[in-house]
This record gives sequence, C-alpha cells and structure tokens, in this order.
Amino acid sequence: MNGVERIQGTDGVRRQVKKTSEFNGNSHPLKLFLERGVMTEEFFELYCYAYVSDLIAGGEMKIGQEILIGWDPRDMERFYTSRAVSGISRAGGLPVILGTIPTPGVALMLVCRKSAGAIMITASHNPADQNGIKIFKPPYGMKMLPEDDVRLTRKIFDTDYEEIINIAPKYEPLHIEDTARKVFMDFHLDRRNSWIPDDDGGSSSIEIPFMDKILIVDPARGALSGIAADYFKQSGFGEVIEVAGEPDGRVNENSGVAFLEGVRAINSLSLQAEPGMARHELVKRMFEEGRKRKNNPAENVENSTKLWGAAFDADGDRFYILVYSAGEDTVYVLSGDETAALQAQYLEHIEPERYRGKFFIHTVESDINAGRYAASLGFTPLITEVGDKWILQKAVNDGKKFGIGCEETGHSIHCGTAVTMSGEEVEFYAGNGLKGAINTLVSMEMLGGSKQTGEFINWVKAPFEPGFKQSLYSYYISKHLF
Repeated sequence: MNGVERIQGTDGVRRQVKKTSEFNGNSHPLKLFLERGVMTEEFFELYCYAYVSDLIAGGEMKIGQEILIGWDPRDMERFYTSRAVSGISRAGGLPVILGTIPTPGVALMLVCRKSAGAIMITASHNPADQNGIKIFKPPYGMKMLPEDDVRLTRKIFDTDYEEIINIAPKYEPLHIEDTARKVFMDFHLDRRNSWIPDDDGGSSSIEIPFMDKILIVDPARGALSGIAADYFKQSGFGEVIEVAGEPDGRVNENSGVAFLEGVRAINSLSLQAEPGMARHELVKRMFEEGRKRKNNPAENVENSTKLWGAAFDADGDRFYILVYSAGEDTVYVLSGDETAALQAQYLEHIEPERYRGKFFIHTVESDINAGRYAASLGFTPLITEVGDKWILQKAVNDGKKFGIGCEETGHSIHCGTAVTMSGEEVEFYAGNGLKGAINTLVSMEMLGGSKQTGEFINWVKAPFEPGFKQSLYSYYISKHLF
C-alpha cells in the first residue's frame, strides 16, 4: 500500500474538497488525496464503496441491507454527498437518506433502526471548503477504531475505481429525512435524556426552570440550524435567539466553537485586540443583548445572570456554554472541562449513591485538575487518548461503571435512552452537543439558581481550581515509545 497503513485521522477523513474536473480528469481520487491533500467527488464514491463492499465481503452485512447516510449543510449542491450515496448503492447497500442531521443523530438512527452501518459526511468544525467522512458501527453507534481504519484503508487501496464507475447502482435511495429529525428531537425531549427535573422521574410535565433565561443559540450554520433553537424553546427558555442559523453552506463562518477554543473570558479589550472575535456572531450578539438590557432599567439585569449562550460546531457533536456578566461587561466561555465539572456536581448532588465510583473520563487535552476535582466528588477519573471514540469505547464496554465523558474541545458524553423501531429501550452513548448543552444548563440552573450574581459568575467560570494543562500526548497515544 505504498507504505501507507491508515489514511484516517482522529475521526475519519477530512480534507479540502475540489472537483475532479479541476485536475483535467487525469488523476486518480486516492492519488489526489495522498499527494494533493484534497477529496474529490470520486474519492467520496471510492471511500463509501470500499466501506460497504468490505462489510459484505467480511460477512458483516448482506447485499441490500441498510446503510444510513447524513450530512451537514456545507455541500449545498449535494455534489459530494450524492457520490457517497452512489458508492453505497454500487457496492450493494441500500442507501437510507437522513439528510441534514447532526452527527449524533446519525448514530442514534443506527441504533434505533439496527442498520448495517452509517456514514456522516462532515468536516465538523473545519471551514466550509473542507469536508469529510465519519463512520459508525452497529449495534451501539461506535466510531471506527484504528484497526478498523487500517482494514478499510487496505480495502480502498485494493479497489479499482475504474471498475466502480462501470457498476450500475443496485438500489434506489430511501428518504427518511423527516423521520430522522423527529427521532432526534424526541430523544432530547425525553426527560431521561435532558436532566430537566420532573415530579416522578418520568416524562411528565412540570414548571420549567428557565422561564427567566435568555439563551442565544449559535449552530454555526450547520446541522443544528433551526433544530437547537426549536428544542430550547420547547424546553422552556423564556427567550431563545438564534444567530448564524442560515444553513447556506457557510458553516463555521464567524460562528461555532472552534474560534472560542482556549478562550476563557471576552471583554471590550478582547474585542478590540482580536477582530475575528468581534465578528463572531454569538459573541457579538451576547454583548449587544447584554448591554441593551443592562442600560434598560426595566430589564433589571445589572445584578442578574440570565443571559446565556450555546455554541455548536457544524455537525452538532460539540458545544461550549457562554455566560454574560452585566456587572463586568464580560462574556465567560465554559469549555468541555468546565461544563463537565458542572455536570458532575449536579449528578453528585441529585444521586450521590448512584454515581459514587463511576468513571469520569477525559482526554489528555483536559486540565489535569478536572479529573482531580471529579475524584473529590466521588467519581473515578480516567484519562484517554484524544478523540471521543475512546470515551465511547469505555462507555460501551463498561456501561455500568460509566458516569461522564468529556473532551476539553466540547465533546460531552452521557448515557441516554433510545427507543428502537420495535419499541425496545436501549442505552445510547454519543458525543452530543445538544444533550451536553441542556445537561449543563440544567446543572447551572438547579445548582446556581439561588446564588448571588458575583458568586454565580465565579462558580461557573471556574467550577474547579485550574491546574496543569499540558500532557505527554505520545505516552497516551504510543506507549510503546516509552
């Protein structure tokens, strides 16, 4: 294989996308990927064909079984996604179209439909000129592990693309976009998955604690556009404002979580020093709304903490929470470490016996004190390699011991309850921005609702004492080097 063992990165493949015609039609899609660092429409077809044909050859699926496929809205013309669908069909899979849907929605549908496999076309937080492919495995919606990547890479190298294009598609796609969106929304509205409290622990309706809260939602013009805002409205927020909600292909432009990575606080000086931050639509709107209300005596927000924000990435599997402090005219950014610490506090508060000794899993990118703080609450901290798939693996393999999983970059993983097509209730784990966000907001409100303004701000911006935040990555990723 020309010395290349694995073409995938931390989570599938992602590269800049270009049309084959830009290269005069003379270059093989795999060669362009390896030598030019680009993914053409032919590469999407080759990759998906190789994936499905490998499952069939290995006896993991039969010809005609379902392969689910969804995407974020960056490919407005469906130029690349249509060729991915073609690759599935030519290989012998029945393409089931989920349409524009968040990444955790693809994993959820895989579990609910018990399909043979699932594909998400996205480059996550990367710019709109890039795209990528993520794959999910049955029955739990797990992501591909390195050994799976090596096997698929070998299959891709062994596949002759010229033969693929001479194979007629075997199945017409099955479109279930509306069903997929409904399943995704229903999952989050189930109180067992949102942590919103109720009287009997089921799904009965009680007074929601967010009626006095203003939430500004930033779906990064991605797969959560419209969905997240609608969900938070149904969850009882007094006012929900959506920014960067146009699914027009400009994913992550002046929006989303990526530009906020490593940022703890944003004030007037920050906005002046960093023009990019001043253009970020969620940050900009939070200052506009906060200052407008602060200067309006009728709003009475000087001593309140009711203006919050939620930022996602284009495929909806990551989130950050933002809180506006009127007294300081500052927006505080809560990364995956802070939000996980708040969630751990809440779980320990409501069900200490249930979560005592359960795993609090974070990656080497996290502040080391996040794990230490979780241990002080009674959790058992574990550190994994970078990538939420390692947390997912622990969750699936040790479900009874699992409590919370997080990445500093905003992945958040908890056990949820999914309902299959046959009505069976099963445990479901996924890196899920929307679930992580609502669980964090519930934790903030239920634990901090009675705190005074200054106390609340100091608590949410630093729920644990910050510590060392650099690790020997190579030790966790390639222990044999030591």
